[in-house]
Amino acid sequence: MVYRPKFYDIRGIFVKSLLILLALIPLVGFSLDVDEKLTLRILKISKSKRTILINRGIEDGLVEGDHAKFFDQSGVLARGKLSKISPARSVWSIYRIISEKEFKENKVLNLKITPEMKLTKDKSKELAPKNGIPARVRILDTEEDTKVDDREVVVEDKSEEIGGNKFYRNLDTRGDSLGQGRGIMNWSPWEVVGTLSYIGTTNTIEMSGQETKENSISNFDLILGVERYNPSSDNLWRRFSFLANIEWSSTSMENETFWEGSYPKDTFGLGLGTNWHFLNDPFAFDALIGFIGLGFGGGVRQFTMVEGTRAYLEETSFFSWNFGAGVKWYTKAGLGLRGIIEYFSRSGDSTFTEGGLVRSYKTSGPRFRIGASWRF
Repeated sequence: MVYRPKFYDIRGIFVKSLLILLALIPLVGFSLDVDEKLTLRILKISKSKRTILINRGIEDGLVEGDHAKFFDQSGVLARGKLSKISPARSVWSIYRIISEKEFKENKVLNLKITPEMKLTKDKSKELAPKNGIPARVRILDTEEDTKVDDREVVVEDKSEEIGGNKFYRNLDTRGDSLGQGRGIMNWSPWEVVGTLSYIGTTNTIEMSGQETKENSISNFDLILGVERYNPSSDNLWRRFSFLANIEWSSTSMENETFWEGSYPKDTFGLGLGTNWHFLNDPFAFDALIGFIGLGFGGGVRQFTMVEGTRAYLEETSFFSWNFGAGVKWYTKAGLGLRGIIEYFSRSGDSTFTEGGLVRSYKTSGPRFRIGASWRF
């Protein structure tokens, strides 16, 4: 017996197929064309601002691997690549930030699909690895089968080396940069610093009611210390660093055995200070960084007392301060050089008195220091 389908059976199958097709149409992946715009909201953003979660996904025509620029009425804020996607949400890896201040959570922006960025073959000038994700940013899946819209976006700093070149979490993408890919050493807040100076200056001795004496001296200063930066800060404090140091100074004078009076010999002190940076980000490498510094300190100072045929040592405490400006320069490995021009002053009172009068000592003048440092 041969089964012959009735007309209403065929019609029923057709209607069911049509209904299924209509139900699937919203889920069919239709990709946005280049230059098509889409309004969105940033739902989550990582601390480094290199990974974002937005409220647009497959249903809006986005496709994994899309490149896009994010902009508002003020202009383009960032550029990125779509790395994870679900029907209603997507995760983007941001490889360029133009306006970091405006690129933030809950911000309503427009998205425009752009052609894929062409990466240079010169690996030293790469903006990012071939997958478009900065090497120091990695998205961690909490569960392999978790949907994007239910997943917490987690960012982990991870030092990787690709093609012999290290890629850093933040890239300096300002318009006045000397070239694309100029990097930021955002991985370390600490720096060891050493500086040297050798100058000619003046030592002044004052006693009430008596003539002030001055003598020219040569001063050698060695200053060692640590400097603390604020890499996680995105506000004014990012420009500041704070220092703690120890200082040793040795002083000499020509024909000192023929000079009757007192002059400094050795100095040992401790100090604190701060630097404010300009010209470039304080974490930039291969770029000059300007800074203005202010410091205060104190310690113990030795003097040679010469009176006639007698000579003896005197120790006394002192207070010091310095103010000046300088420049720093770093390699991407964290090694740095610096030069500083400043005015410094050390002053203190003698522990010896003459007829009830106290001697006051002061050494001051301009000072030029050069030094080296290492970020760790």
